[in-house]
Amino acid sequence: MRWFLALFALGSVVSLPPSAPAQALTPAQIAAIDHSVADNLARRNSPSASVAVVRDGRIVFAKAYGRRAVSPDRPAEAGARYNIGSVSKQITATALLMLVDQGKLSLDDPVGRWLPELTDANRITVRQVLSHTAGYKGFFRSETMPVEATRPTTPQAVADHWGRLPLDYAPGTDWQYSNTDYTIAALIVEHITGQPLPTVLRQSIFQPLGMTSATAVYGRPMPAQDAQGYTRYALGPLRPAPIVADGWELGAGGLAMTATDLARWDQGVLAHRLLSAKSYAAQQKAVTLANGKAAPYGLGVF
Repeated sequence: MRWFLALFALGSVVSLPPSAPAQALTPAQIAAIDHSVADNLARRNSPSASVAVVRDGRIVFAKAYGRRAVSPDRPAEAGARYNIGSVSKQITATALLMLVDQGKLSLDDPVGRWLPELTDANRITVRQVLSHTAGYKGFFRSETMPVEATRPTTPQAVADHWGRLPLDYAPGTDWQYSNTDYTIAALIVEHITGQPLPTVLRQSIFQPLGMTSATAVYGRPMPAQDAQGYTRYALGPLRPAPIVADGWELGAGGLAMTATDLARWDQGVLAHRLLSAKSYAAQQKAVTLANGKAAPYGLGVF
């Protein structure tokens, strides 16, 4: 459904029962994690995984498994970054919600305040864009990467094309995952702040949370020291995943970090480090459609 995310190996955060104070894992717990990860890599035929364990608000364990690159063969390392794909959307949504908390916009503002050229821009709200209920046709809906994605573009060109097509449904009446929505969200952040989205994320989110490895990799392969992306066709061998060309991923994907920094991100959410309680509640509550039914999504999170 979201091929941005499907191309890359997993960075995960495991929550363990609390203890006071936080204790390091026992040999038996580490052995259980080792066994579980090895079993998953074997069953899925995945090249690698990176795991961070959080206990009592502290990262007490970090370990990588397998190979971060297949050819040439390079072992996985806990300090290697992984492309987190569409998990990037919750970080984009948080950047917009921070601006809401600062009084620079409202979730119920029309996107036409910043992008009046889009279809029905004056009746589609920021909330609907963040929740995939706007009706904008999403680009890249298939499991495989389309040829179009190998050609560089600009986020504005993406919005100008996909955001001017007829809507798939009336705003607020249905839910449909749409990468286009998050291109629009990113452009709104840039319009309000006057800065590129990666700069906003670095200054407002990554630095305050201590996410020192986090970066944007739009249109670029992962550096050799990081985990490489792989895919396969049916039951065939692993192949290097194609690189999404520059301009497509802004807001919708393309962020990379270590599992430890992904854990720091999750810790920030749990501790309400960046947003008001009201904004966190809005982000994590399923949105309600016009017919009264709940969609499977909040604002950037399932």
